Amino acid sequence: MVPRNYVPLLASLACIGVLTVYAPHWLKKVSKGISVPAQIKLADFTNGSAQAVFAPPKGSLFNFVIGLPKGTAASTGLRGSISLRQGEAEVYRRAFWPDEVKPCNWLDRRHQEGYILTWHGASNRLDTALQSGKSYSLSIAFEKRPAVPVSLWLTFVQDWQTHDKQKVVEPGG
Repeated sequence: MVPRNYVPLLASLACIGVLTVYAPHWLKKVSKGISVPAQIKLADFTNGSAQAVFAPPKGSLFNFVIGLPKGTAASTGLRGSISLRQGEAEVYRRAFWPDEVKPCNWLDRRHQEGYILTWHGASNRLDTALQSGKSYSLSIAFEKRPAVPVSLWLTFVQDWQTHDKQKVVEPGG
């Protein structure tokens, strides 16, 4: 016979035991749908063009985003084109201009103003051109040389487990 004052303690220990066994499985199952935004800096440049070679990580909803120094208000000078090659084949090309470039807060943690170059509608989706782990050459050219330093980023989302395992390392960093 168990003394009465031990019953709450034993019930608590039984609950802890059940949670210890089932919680990891439950958390893993529940968290599969959680997506984490991520960014990789591809290039810094002050002249009118830049090139980068990169391999996209496992993810989805890929976009190229221009980063300007915080406080740079206008995207009016953001006019040019972006091209993506895999080996000798061009797999993506897109012109961009001020009316189409979308401001975003995706680079706020990087202390930069972000402007999405590849905001997609039904066509021209970057997701269809990029495959995880394959190598790509990127070229970007502005019609006019930017007045401020500019950086080019690849933004995407990953499930949290992939994001945690990959610990994305930026080229040159």
